[in-house]
Amino acid sequence: MKHSTSPQHQPGRNPWKIGLIITACVAIVLVAYGAYRAIDTAITNDRISKGENMVVPVRIKPGDTLEMSNEVEEKRDVDIVYGGEYLFEYSFKGTLEARVDRPARLYNNPQDAGLGDLESFDQDTQNVLIAYLTLKNVDAVPDTDVRLNIPTFNITFFNVCGDDYPPFETGIEAHLTDGTVLFDGSIDPNGPFNSYKLTLDPGEERTFEMVYTVPKGPKPQYFKVGSGNTIPYYLEFDLEDHTS
Repeated sequence: MKHSTSPQHQPGRNPWKIGLIITACVAIVLVAYGAYRAIDTAITNDRISKGENMVVPVRIKPGDTLEMSNEVEEKRDVDIVYGGEYLFEYSFKGTLEARVDRPARLYNNPQDAGLGDLESFDQDTQNVLIAYLTLKNVDAVPDTDVRLNIPTFNITFFNVCGDDYPPFETGIEAHLTDGTVLFDGSIDPNGPFNSYKLTLDPGEERTFEMVYTVPKGPKPQYFKVGSGNTIPYYLEFDLEDHTS
């Protein structure tokens, strides 16, 4: 005769074993996630140390206008290469426009460029670049400068560079041996703190001339617009090469 076991007499599952299995699974997931985060952080830190751009920059052609505003950046779909959220922000409220209308000019030395003697210029490793940038203040209000107590922009937000430049390498703003900065929009060309600061009233548009020392070899191609490892725009310029 066959005997059947009623449900109430079936062997029960051991709740301790089930708890141990669940705990082990959770532990494995946490360890795996921790390892992933550690590897991802290490890769991110390595790319930052190498000066790699966090985002794929938009290249603005000569004559085209770059609209610079935090409202635009908040809505823009940015292609992120590594790292986390896109957190780029301008240091002003409102809109500032930038474009390049004139070719930059590259020379072997300051004398060929029609300049005086530059401080720390190395004939063997450097060239001289004269570049032009047009800015229009649509309705931008920059932060108030703590030294001058007036709202100012800073031209060093735009850095001369090129695709073949080594990491962290950009053009260096040039100044004469007497300390005068070669930036025609400077509030104080001879001052140690205000040389690269400028004012631009709402509705005003100006084309600025800047002189840089740049490394020999790789050709300068654009202004990098941004800071650190977050450079969302390349503002390109044509180049007249007078070095040959």
